[in-house]
Amino acid sequence: GCNCTASSRVASIHEAHGRYMEAKEETLEDQETGGNHCVDRHGVRLVEDMDPGSKPAMDEYLFNIDDEEAIHGAKREEEKVAFVFTVHGAIPYFTGALETLMQHTAPKPGQRFKVFVADDCEVQEESTALEEALKIVTWEWKVISMGMKRVGYTKSVNAGLKAAWGENFDILVTINSDVVFTPNWLEPLVAALKSSHDIGMSGPIGNAASYQSVPELYSTSGTWHKNPLPKGLIANDMSKLAFLVSKCNLISVPILNGFLMAIHRRALQEIGWMNEDLFPLGYGEENDFAFRLKAAGFRLVVNPMSYIYHHKTKSFSNQERMVLAKEAKQVIAQHMGAELANAERRLQSCKALSELREEFADHLKSMHQHSKTRFSVLFILNPMPKSLRFQMRGGWISVVQEALGLIHAGAQAQVAVQAWTKPAFEENFPEASKHGVFLGYQSTHTDQVVMELLQLRVAFDFLVATHHTTVPVVLKMGGIYPNSVKGYYVQDIEENFQYNRGTQAASTFSSLKDGFVFAKTRFLVHQLKNNYNVSAHLIPPTLDLALFSKGDAKLQRVNTKEGIMHICAMVRTLTARRNPLQTLEILSAIQKDLGSEKIQVSIFGSSTQEILRILRRKGKSVGLLQDITVLGPIDRQQVADLFDTCTFFLDFSAWQAFGRSGLEAMAMGCIPILPITGGVETYAEDGVNALLVNTTRIENGISAIKDLISGKYNLQEMRTSALLSSKKYNISESGQLTANLFQKSMNNGQQPGNMSAQLKSAFAKARISGK
Repeated sequence: GCNCTASSRVASIHEAHGRYMEAKEETLEDQETGGNHCVDRHGVRLVEDMDPGSKPAMDEYLFNIDDEEAIHGAKREEEKVAFVFTVHGAIPYFTGALETLMQHTAPKPGQRFKVFVADDCEVQEESTALEEALKIVTWEWKVISMGMKRVGYTKSVNAGLKAAWGENFDILVTINSDVVFTPNWLEPLVAALKSSHDIGMSGPIGNAASYQSVPELYSTSGTWHKNPLPKGLIANDMSKLAFLVSKCNLISVPILNGFLMAIHRRALQEIGWMNEDLFPLGYGEENDFAFRLKAAGFRLVVNPMSYIYHHKTKSFSNQERMVLAKEAKQVIAQHMGAELANAERRLQSCKALSELREEFADHLKSMHQHSKTRFSVLFILNPMPKSLRFQMRGGWISVVQEALGLIHAGAQAQVAVQAWTKPAFEENFPEASKHGVFLGYQSTHTDQVVMELLQLRVAFDFLVATHHTTVPVVLKMGGIYPNSVKGYYVQDIEENFQYNRGTQAASTFSSLKDGFVFAKTRFLVHQLKNNYNVSAHLIPPTLDLALFSKGDAKLQRVNTKEGIMHICAMVRTLTARRNPLQTLEILSAIQKDLGSEKIQVSIFGSSTQEILRILRRKGKSVGLLQDITVLGPIDRQQVADLFDTCTFFLDFSAWQAFGRSGLEAMAMGCIPILPITGGVETYAEDGVNALLVNTTRIENGISAIKDLISGKYNLQEMRTSALLSSKKYNISESGQLTANLFQKSMNNGQQPGNMSAQLKSAFAKARISGK
């Protein structure tokens, strides 16, 4: 019946190429037509010696290869694709079809395209307009005139097929003249034909394509549904949705709708042209052709990754169609009635097509929010149990700001967060909240998180993990949306964190190495490449300059002769790599050495109780907190206000993958002291806008602070430099650069904007059990 392979999933880009080449070399286990006047694109009249009513003399049109090559596909230097249109009037729609064909179809290296048009128009004005319309075609084209008396579809399409056959074209695509082409429509159909030697014909899905229609099959009156485009959406939106929700690579079917069919040369070699003796005007010829293909051992497939919009009833009116259909009905009943009835029963019960229509309908509503955007992205933040106190993390801030930057650049971006934390995110990021960025999920278990996100019924172009715990979520969602790009925004080398998940964290890097991996510092990019052999893209950091924006005012009010210095630091007792005890020891030593009349010290990130607890546990004196103001956990606005009052900010972490607080301090005119190990070199330059220290020894931190206080450095110049540096990373400009990188990945085949990588993988793995 109608079958699709459950295992036909999009694999890794590199793996795909190998499998694709293998598929070309092996045979899979499954295994009927006038002096026509022609005009080439330069206006030269040609005459073809072909009788439209005769059985094709195939030998006249073969390549210089043997019959075995003709049947099974020869290895040629050039792949030639012919687009065969039949035009019976309705020239404005034909013009529109040509415009979208040129917009969404481009030959790749090694491909040659040509348009063949069978002109079955009844008046000269229409024929003249037809040739005028063809001037927008930038490839070769040829018009075959059928005379001024309509001969009908079948004779016309055969004339076009014969002309293309005579020029040795490999793949011949028959096309109704009232279609609208969409991005990436052709490659899935061609790839399907090339995936197995016994596939003779492939077809797309569409709005008005009988059993290939989505999302609805029948109208309320019981006739075929035309599925008009929903308000606000265009055919391209339907194309993207079809690609994203496709679960199967190929669906084996007994017949195809004739509005657009891609036919391999080997199929014509075996069975000949469409049957114009029985069906001269159409209405039945494609079914007859399909049954003859099947009898010759070929299979027909629908590729749901290809979507074509069909205006329908433009060349022939509804009344004309009814007359033609009635005339053909008796012929159909006599010659293939039982076979056609059986084929329709199989299509009506086709589970793959039924599920595709359901998925399409379920996801259609979400297309409205994505239709006007460049692409859509879902970032997934790591689950956070309620037992843990909520505290905004630097990595989370980065993700939200990247999402906002992408939105500013014309993309659609959303961030999935633990539901109980969503109010805090919305409070901290009002602009993101206004854009509906945050999606909440309840569970902390991978499978349940996946189910919750799937219930949203939204298909995203990119599914992006942001933590090693969300990589499994992305991988499992990728199984449901195999054509969404699976990405990983690497925030840190989590294997180095001091908990029992180092091995798990390390394995996640390789899990998505063939997807779209990116990071915001060269440090992380190098770590991923050198230690895990994972290539990552570099994106620019983002900084909320609307919040961290008082640095210029601070320059005006701070004289070159400093008064009481104010130093602050983040002390997070639950994060060992942040060196909380060493940070306290440095601050205590500076406080005791200079006294409160020269310096004020404030810390944030942990409560007094948490700090006292770790001091006692480590056998340290609680006196380390003497004359130090403990602010505890504070929100982003409070951090900005603190930096505005401070002269210096100390981050004595063992390393910083990025060190957001350092950049935020610089934007507020607060000079940071940062670890030399890690990614702070992205924005910090030692002795110019910050001091970078080796944090393995406490003495280095004390010495750096004393150097700043002693006058060794011109603090006003450092503040000025820090402010200039921080302004490079505003959300909108960084977001545009990041969006361009996402777009580039699309054009390189890592995303639906250009599907080549996914398609190669899909068809390399396709094993269809169609009967």
